[in-house]
Amino acid sequence: TTSFTVSYTTQASVLGSLAYGTTSDYGSVGFDDRDQKNNNAGVYNLHYITVRNLQPETLYFFAITSGKDTYLHNGAPFQV
Repeated sequence: TTSFTVSYTTQASVLGSLAYGTTSDYGSVGFDDRDQKNNNAGVYNLHYITVRNLQPETLYFFAITSGKDTYLHNGAPFQV
């Protein structure tokens, strides 16, 4: 109830991140789980990004940044 994980694959090894927050203006950034452990941004084909320490029963918005591209859900932020 206080975290979520987004995973995805890319054809090329790229830097991946999530912009997230309680509004569509986001406000926070989450990086790949491996980067969170070693404090070093890496490029990967398989991405796992876990956002932790969230407020329970709260709607969060997020967008995926993969390489130079940002991905939304039909033009709007994803919601969880």
